[in-house]
Amino acid sequence: SLMVHNMTESQIINKLNDSELDIEDLTDLIERSYRIDCAVAASPLASAMILDKLAHSCHIEVRYNVACNDNTSDKTLIYLSKEFPKEFFEHPFFNLFLLDNPDLLKQLEPGTLKSYLNDPACPDAFIKWACYYGYKTDHLTILKRKNLTVEHLVIIANGRHPMTSERAIERLI
Repeated sequence: SLMVHNMTESQIINKLNDSELDIEDLTDLIERSYRIDCAVAASPLASAMILDKLAHSCHIEVRYNVACNDNTSDKTLIYLSKEFPKEFFEHPFFNLFLLDNPDLLKQLEPGTLKSYLNDPACPDAFIKWACYYGYKTDHLTILKRKNLTVEHLVIIANGRHPMTSERAIERLI
């Protein structure tokens, strides 16, 4: 760990990219330099604990790298989800997190799912979930989608939000 203190920023980043540092080195390195934090946040060597610390960085690039890192915990991803909804929903372990915590989507801040529902690449499974359990704003977003299906309309029409339910019924008629 003493070795790291005598290296330049570039040497540290090179060692990190070559996976030549251990977890203790990473713990000593974070929150010293923007470039190193960016590299650590993107590193497959970074632990969930280190990534959790970096998730609170003032630099958007560092937070983005944390959101994209496979080692990021579900709690940290939920924390970053409002800022990076696409990365949250497309995280490689998202399905595992959802199996482990069926209420995961209910823990998101209002608007997080909505911003992903706007994305043309949003999978039908999310759209369907939002039709059943989403906020009124989620339903309004779904009703504006170009690829809206009759199934989506029927679910929203039978939903718990009178205003969007009415709009869906009008569209069905």
